[in-house]
Parts: sequence; structure tokens; C-alpha cells
Amino acid sequence: MLFDLMMPKFAGFDVIKALNENPETVDIPIIVSTAKDLSFEEKELLNRNVSYVMQKENISRGRLLSVLHGVEGGKSRSKLTTP
Repeated sequence: MLFDLMMPKFAGFDVIKALNENPETVDIPIIVSTAKDLSFEEKELLNRNVSYVMQKENISRGRLLSVLHGVEGGKSRSKLTTP
């Protein structure tokens, strides 16, 4: 599943929590796209709960395809750096 962390009607963190708590969706790989300036706590939460995090300014067609293939093969796991 690929979605923007900042959605108009839903909080992305709430979506991640709901997906991870449901036995039917817990194994769905989650790729997050964001332009949000993430706090230390938000970075840690994402590192524990999603397959990959992409900063919006770094997204290109080639990069997105690479991430999708990596997640599909179980290889991708983005770790956000924390200060």
C-alpha cells in the first residue's frame, strides 16, 4: 500500500496503526510518501511500522519502481535518520 502521510480526511499514522492491528492487513507492505518535517518520535514510529518512507522531493518514477520491486521481494526497509 502506498499513501501520503498527510491526507485530507485521515491521519496517516492512524491508518498505519489500523492496518497493523488488523490480522487481515498486518502483512501488507506499507510505503509512505511525505513532505512532513518528522519529529524524532514520528521517525521512530515509521521505522518500526512501515516498509519504506519516501520524502516527496526525492520521488522519481525510477526510484518508486525500485522501491516497489524491493518491497515486493521483501528487501526494502527504509530507516529514517534521527538527530
